[in-house]
Amino acid sequence: MGLISQVLTLACGRICVSFMLVVLLNSDVCLGATLKMTGSPSEAVLNESFTWTCTVTQAANLDDRVTFSRRIIGTIFAALWQNNAVCSEFTGAPDGYTASCGSGTDSSSSTTKTYTLMIDKVGINDVTVWGCFLSSAQIYSPNVTLQAPPNPNPQSQVSESTIVIIVVVAVLLVVAIAVSWVCYKRMKQQRKSEEEKTENKTQEAED
Repeated sequence: MGLISQVLTLACGRICVSFMLVVLLNSDVCLGATLKMTGSPSEAVLNESFTWTCTVTQAANLDDRVTFSRRIIGTIFAALWQNNAVCSEFTGAPDGYTASCGSGTDSSSSTTKTYTLMIDKVGINDVTVWGCFLSSAQIYSPNVTLQAPPNPNPQSQVSESTIVIIVVVAVLLVVAIAVSWVCYKRMKQQRKSEEEKTENKTQEAED
Protein backbone atom coordinates (compact mmCIF):
# COMPACT_ATOMS: atom_id res chain seq x y z
CA MET A 1 0.00 0.00 0.00
CA GLY A 2 2.87 2.34 0.85
CA LEU A 3 4.42 1.88 -2.60
CA ILE A 4 1.10 2.48 -4.35
CA SER A 5 0.55 5.62 -2.28
CA GLN A 6 3.97 6.93 -3.23
CA VAL A 7 3.34 6.24 -6.93
CA LEU A 8 -0.03 8.01 -6.81
CA THR A 9 1.49 10.97 -4.99
CA LEU A 10 4.31 11.23 -7.54
CA ALA A 11 1.87 10.99 -10.46
CA CYS A 12 -0.43 13.63 -8.99
CA GLY A 13 2.55 15.86 -8.37
CA ARG A 14 3.68 15.62 -11.99
CA ILE A 15 0.16 16.30 -13.26
CA CYS A 16 -0.14 19.35 -11.01
CA VAL A 17 3.25 20.66 -12.13
CA SER A 18 2.32 20.17 -15.79
CA PHE A 19 -0.99 21.93 -15.26
CA MET A 20 0.73 24.86 -13.52
CA LEU A 21 3.25 25.14 -16.36
CA VAL A 22 0.44 25.33 -18.92
CA VAL A 23 -1.33 28.03 -16.89
CA LEU A 24 1.88 30.01 -16.46
CA LEU A 25 2.75 29.79 -20.13
CA ASN A 26 -0.68 31.00 -21.14
CA SER A 27 -0.54 33.74 -18.52
CA ASP A 28 2.83 34.91 -19.77
CA VAL A 29 1.32 35.60 -23.19
CA CYS A 30 -1.26 37.97 -21.66
CA LEU A 31 0.82 39.41 -18.87
CA GLY A 32 3.75 40.12 -21.19
CA ALA A 33 1.66 41.86 -23.83
CA THR A 34 1.92 45.61 -24.33
CA LEU A 35 -0.49 47.92 -26.12
CA LYS A 36 0.04 51.19 -27.93
CA MET A 37 -2.45 53.55 -29.62
CA THR A 38 -1.49 55.69 -32.61
CA GLY A 39 -3.61 57.90 -34.85
CA SER A 40 -3.62 58.77 -38.53
CA PRO A 41 -3.35 61.47 -39.71
CA SER A 42 -1.15 62.94 -37.00
CA GLU A 43 -3.65 65.75 -36.45
CA ALA A 44 -7.40 65.27 -36.73
CA VAL A 45 -9.71 67.67 -38.55
CA LEU A 46 -13.36 68.12 -37.61
CA ASN A 47 -15.82 66.48 -40.03
CA GLU A 48 -13.03 64.47 -41.67
CA SER A 49 -12.01 60.82 -41.23
CA PHE A 50 -9.50 59.64 -38.65
CA THR A 51 -8.13 56.17 -37.81
CA TRP A 52 -6.92 54.78 -34.50
CA THR A 53 -4.53 51.81 -34.57
CA CYS A 54 -4.05 49.63 -31.49
CA THR A 55 -0.80 47.65 -31.71
CA VAL A 56 -0.38 44.65 -29.41
CA THR A 57 3.13 43.25 -29.03
CA GLN A 58 4.15 39.90 -27.50
CA ALA A 59 0.79 38.74 -28.79
CA ALA A 60 1.58 35.16 -29.88
CA ASN A 61 -1.32 32.81 -29.11
CA LEU A 62 -3.38 35.75 -27.91
CA ASP A 63 -6.88 34.84 -26.75
CA ASP A 64 -8.59 37.99 -25.54
CA ARG A 65 -10.82 40.90 -26.53
CA VAL A 66 -9.16 44.05 -27.86
CA THR A 67 -11.43 46.95 -26.89
CA PHE A 68 -11.43 50.60 -28.03
CA SER A 69 -12.78 53.22 -25.67
CA ARG A 70 -13.03 56.92 -24.95
CA ARG A 71 -11.50 57.11 -21.49
CA ILE A 72 -13.00 60.34 -20.13
CA ILE A 73 -16.53 59.75 -21.39
CA GLY A 74 -16.24 56.05 -20.59
CA THR A 75 -17.69 54.85 -23.87
CA ILE A 76 -16.69 51.44 -25.20
CA PHE A 77 -16.87 51.75 -28.96
CA ALA A 78 -15.99 48.31 -30.22
CA ALA A 79 -14.31 45.07 -29.23
CA LEU A 80 -12.50 42.61 -31.49
CA TRP A 81 -11.98 39.06 -30.30
CA GLN A 82 -8.58 37.56 -31.06
CA ASN A 83 -8.73 33.78 -30.61
CA ASN A 84 -5.28 32.55 -31.65
CA ALA A 85 -5.34 32.75 -35.48
CA VAL A 86 -8.94 33.96 -35.72
CA CYS A 87 -9.96 37.59 -35.29
CA SER A 88 -13.64 38.59 -35.36
CA GLU A 89 -15.97 41.34 -34.22
CA PHE A 90 -17.13 40.88 -30.63
CA THR A 91 -18.95 44.17 -29.97
CA GLY A 92 -20.07 46.11 -33.04
CA ALA A 93 -19.04 49.74 -33.44
CA PRO A 94 -21.78 52.41 -33.44
CA ASP A 95 -22.79 54.28 -36.58
CA GLY A 96 -19.97 56.43 -37.88
CA TYR A 97 -17.24 54.12 -36.54
CA THR A 98 -15.71 50.96 -38.04
CA ALA A 99 -13.54 48.45 -36.16
CA SER A 100 -11.45 45.92 -38.05
CA CYS A 101 -8.69 43.33 -37.59
CA GLY A 102 -5.32 44.33 -39.00
CA SER A 103 -1.94 42.79 -39.68
CA GLY A 104 -0.84 39.67 -37.80
CA THR A 105 -4.34 38.82 -36.61
CA ASP A 106 -4.60 35.81 -38.96
CA SER A 107 -1.58 34.10 -37.41
CA SER A 108 -1.46 32.70 -33.88
CA SER A 109 2.36 32.82 -33.87
CA SER A 110 2.53 36.49 -34.84
CA THR A 111 4.00 38.45 -31.96
CA THR A 112 2.66 41.79 -33.22
CA LYS A 113 -0.98 42.29 -34.05
CA THR A 114 -2.80 45.48 -35.06
CA TYR A 115 -6.44 46.52 -34.75
CA THR A 116 -8.06 49.66 -36.15
CA LEU A 117 -10.99 51.91 -35.36
CA MET A 118 -11.93 54.35 -38.12
CA ILE A 119 -13.96 57.46 -37.37
CA ASP A 120 -15.93 58.49 -40.47
CA LYS A 121 -16.23 62.14 -39.40
CA VAL A 122 -14.49 63.50 -36.34
CA GLY A 123 -16.98 65.23 -34.03
CA ILE A 124 -16.63 67.39 -30.93
CA ASN A 125 -17.21 64.36 -28.65
CA ASP A 126 -14.29 62.57 -30.30
CA VAL A 127 -11.86 65.27 -29.20
CA THR A 128 -10.97 63.57 -25.93
CA VAL A 129 -8.76 60.87 -24.38
CA TRP A 130 -8.77 57.47 -26.11
CA GLY A 131 -7.25 54.10 -25.42
CA CYS A 132 -7.39 50.37 -26.12
CA PHE A 133 -7.09 47.44 -23.74
CA LEU A 134 -7.23 43.66 -23.36
CA SER A 135 -10.50 42.96 -21.55
CA SER A 136 -9.61 39.71 -19.76
CA ALA A 137 -5.96 40.52 -19.01
CA GLN A 138 -6.85 44.10 -18.04
CA ILE A 139 -3.81 45.50 -19.84
CA TYR A 140 -4.26 49.08 -21.03
CA SER A 141 -2.49 51.24 -23.57
CA PRO A 142 -1.24 54.66 -22.48
CA ASN A 143 -3.84 57.40 -22.85
CA VAL A 144 -3.80 59.26 -26.15
CA THR A 145 -5.64 62.55 -26.69
CA LEU A 146 -7.26 63.20 -30.04
CA GLN A 147 -6.75 66.85 -30.92
CA ALA A 148 -8.66 68.68 -33.64
CA PRO A 149 -7.54 72.32 -33.92
CA PRO A 150 -9.87 75.00 -35.27
CA ASN A 151 -10.33 75.34 -39.01
CA PRO A 152 -6.85 76.02 -40.41
CA ASN A 153 -8.30 78.61 -42.80
CA PRO A 154 -10.75 80.74 -40.76
CA GLN A 155 -10.55 83.52 -43.35
CA SER A 156 -12.45 81.32 -45.81
CA GLN A 157 -15.31 81.05 -43.33
CA VAL A 158 -15.34 84.84 -42.85
CA SER A 159 -15.35 85.46 -46.59
CA GLU A 160 -18.18 83.01 -47.12
CA SER A 161 -20.33 84.70 -44.47
CA THR A 162 -19.40 88.09 -45.89
CA ILE A 163 -20.49 86.99 -49.36
CA VAL A 164 -23.83 85.82 -47.99
CA ILE A 165 -24.38 89.18 -46.27
CA ILE A 166 -23.47 91.08 -49.43
CA VAL A 167 -25.89 89.01 -51.51
CA VAL A 168 -28.72 89.58 -49.02
CA VAL A 169 -28.05 93.33 -48.90
CA ALA A 170 -27.91 93.48 -52.70
CA VAL A 171 -31.27 91.73 -53.01
CA LEU A 172 -32.84 94.06 -50.46
CA LEU A 173 -31.46 97.08 -52.33
CA VAL A 174 -32.88 95.83 -55.64
CA VAL A 175 -36.28 95.30 -54.05
CA ALA A 176 -36.17 98.73 -52.39
CA ILE A 177 -35.22 100.45 -55.67
CA ALA A 178 -37.99 98.61 -57.53
CA VAL A 179 -40.59 99.59 -54.93
CA SER A 180 -39.38 103.22 -54.94
CA TRP A 181 -39.56 103.35 -58.75
CA VAL A 182 -43.11 102.00 -58.77
CA CYS A 183 -44.16 104.53 -56.12
CA TYR A 184 -42.50 107.36 -58.05
CA LYS A 185 -44.28 106.38 -61.29
CA ARG A 186 -47.63 106.27 -59.51
CA MET A 187 -47.10 109.64 -57.88
CA LYS A 188 -46.04 111.13 -61.22
CA GLN A 189 -49.14 109.77 -62.94
CA GLN A 190 -51.36 111.14 -60.18
CA ARG A 191 -49.77 114.60 -60.49
CA LYS A 192 -50.17 114.53 -64.26
CA SER A 193 -53.83 113.59 -64.04
CA GLU A 194 -54.44 116.33 -61.46
CA GLU A 195 -52.74 118.90 -63.71
CA GLU A 196 -54.87 117.78 -66.66
CA LYS A 197 -58.00 118.12 -64.56
CA THR A 198 -56.94 121.62 -63.49
CA GLU A 199 -56.28 122.67 -67.09
CA ASN A 200 -59.67 121.34 -68.20
CA LYS A 201 -61.43 123.27 -65.45
CA THR A 202 -59.55 126.45 -66.44
CA GLN A 203 -60.51 126.07 -70.08
CA GLU A 204 -64.17 125.48 -69.18
CA ALA A 205 -64.15 128.59 -67.01
CA GLU A 206 -62.68 130.71 -69.80
CA ASP A 207 -65.26 129.40 -72.27
